[in-house]
Amino acid sequence: MMFNRGFYRFGLGNCCGFFGGWDLLIGIGLLVGAVALILWIRSRNRSNRDDSYLETLKDRFVRGEITEEEYLAKKNILERK
Repeated sequence: MMFNRGFYRFGLGNCCGFFGGWDLLIGIGLLVGAVALILWIRSRNRSNRDDSYLETLKDRFVRGEITEEEYLAKKNILERK
């Protein structure tokens, strides 16, 4: 029984893992960090996409394809998102 001591997390009579209980906190920390990284990357991509939409809208206004009222209305909609 000495060979597997410390490796069975949910076994009877053994309450600590290989890192003495810290492994659960390390795992949660890594999971939270991964989720935070994914959310940060998605928000950064979203802001870049919104900037490109505003540039396209500005170009359409400059070329005269849309009126000033349409430009302002669509710009307000894009800035609210």
